[in-house]
Amino acid sequence: MDTTPQSLLTDLARLHLRATASPLPAEAADITTWYEGPFGEGPDLTDGVDWLDQHIARPAGADINQWIDDARQQATQAAARPARTLTPNEHDSAWHAIEGTVGNPDADPGTVLNAVLAALRIQAPTAADEQAASLRRRAA
Repeated sequence: MDTTPQSLLTDLARLHLRATASPLPAEAADITTWYEGPFGEGPDLTDGVDWLDQHIARPAGADINQWIDDARQQATQAAARPARTLTPNEHDSAWHAIEGTVGNPDADPGTVLNAVLAALRIQAPTAADEQAASLRRRAA
């Protein structure tokens, strides 16, 4: 493994481009949303591309546009994969939660969703989180 400073900078630059390429991985999308602020007034995460090109890609003999194309392709491939696969126990829990609530006359989609989330031990967003997300969507 090459651990020269130039090699490490090259790897870091490629990781940065991958983290900011669309479609964004879920974690990166969350970080980007936080970084932009509730009204999208934050800095652009891709502002450093010119600097990466001048100080890292060119000295390494690389083409920054190829790096960007590679990052976009990796992002598209990552978006096509599920975030994770439920375990058989999680699937059974979700299935039984749905079965248990669907027959209930008060079972609206929210009730069913909450039953599934509870069965999987997943915390739903708080009202404050929902409100902040709503403000971001309206501002966008």
